[in-house]
Amino acid sequence: MLQRIQVPVKGREQDAYLDDSILDILIPLSAQGAGCCRLALVGKSNFFYRKLVPINGSWEHKSVVGWTQQQDLFTCYDYLLVPVCQRFHWCLAVVDLQASEIVIVDSFYEKEQWHWDVICNIRRWLQAELQSRGITKWSGCDWKERWAQVAKQTNGYDCGVHVIGYIEWLKQVGMAAADFQPSQCVPLRYNILKTLTEPYDELICS
Repeated sequence: MLQRIQVPVKGREQDAYLDDSILDILIPLSAQGAGCCRLALVGKSNFFYRKLVPINGSWEHKSVVGWTQQQDLFTCYDYLLVPVCQRFHWCLAVVDLQASEIVIVDSFYEKEQWHWDVICNIRRWLQAELQSRGITKWSGCDWKERWAQVAKQTNGYDCGVHVIGYIEWLKQVGMAAADFQPSQCVPLRYNILKTLTEPYDELICS
């Protein structure tokens, strides 16, 4: 899946493409580093949800056990991040461990039916993961769902940029205040381009 972004170069615009494998580099980078909140990218990859729920619609916890067994997800973090790509569109599911909520962060859609499918699948994964680890803190927890009120993108191709930007803000200010504005997309694209083409020693949005 290719996500089209416009990168101004020497006074003109040329087409550039941000594909899934590039996002798999950028999203882990955006989740790292210092901040007031502790974030964990589930499975350490934005391909996690695609593995959990493949195209044929089957669902098996064992298909992703190896992706998370080395992650101490439930004692070291405030939020668990699950990037989701559906219908050529990227959004973010955030598991708020303190509030026992699954929060959908979508810069384009409001409440969609497939959002509910994502919530259901993540809820099932959470229960299976907790059971396999023998964790009872959340036993019987209903894992409430919520949609974050975030700024909407102004075009049809900035969804991945919004996901990266939102993660950076979430890390810095927490769920209650995190947001990412469309006006921030152009400078973030420049930082993304720099990250991909030059050696770096700082995080994407720093």
